[in-house]
Amino acid sequence: MKKRLITTTLVVSLVLVLVVIVIFSIFGGVAALPPISGYGPNPELPTPDQRLIPVINVAKATGWTNGQKPVAADGMEVTAFSSGLDHLRWL
Repeated sequence: MKKRLITTTLVVSLVLVLVVIVIFSIFGGVAALPPISGYGPNPELPTPDQRLIPVINVAKATGWTNGQKPVAADGMEVTAFSSGLDHLRWL
């Protein structure tokens, strides 16, 4: 009986945590200004927004196609550090 109570408590707790995560995900904010407005000598910054869980927009990892690489500054050279990774941000 005690083991079943512990299992039920764990399941209910997990469900509640998942519900809270989903609610915060659904009602997250979006950018108030276009990204270009944050560049230049006088960038326009959005007003601070205090939230319990901050909104974070993670960029999608995309790799270079074969033979393609970034352009280096004069006197510098670009070489591949690694290739054939399953995920571009993991080694």
